[in-house]
Amino acid sequence: MRTAVRTLLTVALAACILSPLSAADDAKKKNKKKGAKKRTVQVVRVPKTLELTGEQKEQVAAINKEFGPKLAEVQKKIRGILSEDQRKARTAAFKANREAKRKGKEAREAIAAAVDMTDEQKKQMAEVQKELGAIRKEAGQKFFALLTPEQKKLARPARKGGKKKKKTDKKVEAK
Repeated sequence: MRTAVRTLLTVALAACILSPLSAADDAKKKNKKKGAKKRTVQVVRVPKTLELTGEQKEQVAAINKEFGPKLAEVQKKIRGILSEDQRKARTAAFKANREAKRKGKEAREAIAAAVDMTDEQKKQMAEVQKELGAIRKEAGQKFFALLTPEQKKLARPARKGGKKKKKTDKKVEAK
């Protein structure tokens, strides 16, 4: 009888000791899974044609660290504007554009047709897009400021036709 009680107490004690350890392992696994889903937002993407110095890489990381949370916040606002069905339609339209190799205006029109936003959503989206553009512009300016002149040429190759000039009314100039 004593050995049975002793054995039972030993097993109970072992279970008490091991159960919190097992729970801690499960929690670590869940945190690893959560960490895998979490991505850092990259505001500045360095073109593959550029080779940055170690100092420049650190500066790019600092720019991404500075503007990443701002960009994430704007992306969160965009997700808040669209409904779940609209987000799914938008994602499907992005994939379809990628497969069909559509770009520019054609791609934007396909996405707009798939999402089918209300007028209020369009207004909100326009405001958020302005905010997004301002963040990207400021981050891009900081990025280009740290590049050497040779790197700038590689980052932004010259356009074939150069900058287009706006047409002016010749009748006004003649008067």
